[in-house]
Amino acid sequence: MAGEQAPVVIVEDELDVLDVLREALEYEGYRVMPFTHPDQVHATAAAIDPAAFLIDIMLPRLSGIELAEALRRERFPRTPMIALSASALMLDLARQSGLFNDCIAKPFDIEELVRTLGRLSQKV
Repeated sequence: MAGEQAPVVIVEDELDVLDVLREALEYEGYRVMPFTHPDQVHATAAAIDPAAFLIDIMLPRLSGIELAEALRRERFPRTPMIALSASALMLDLARQSGLFNDCIAKPFDIEELVRTLGRLSQKV
């Protein structure tokens, strides 16, 4: 890909988890766009073309499944999406939704997450 690397968008309302994800992915060479609220993604999504989305399923006001559904419908029908959740039930719902390319349980293994992201996205 020419020019600047496409970012990985992270939507995670837990700041500690968001920081760990951001730092780990930046260390691996990814450009990261972190968001703590789904509304922030909607406000910014029109101006970006991300390599992938990492979406926490349990977010304020809007679930990660609802966010993924809106993103798929509005502009990102094929962009890789990975669901993150500490709840097995929420991960099952994410899998059943058919919106996500993969689902990863919290607490996650950062190496597994990086491998999954590398498999699904095009890292420059």
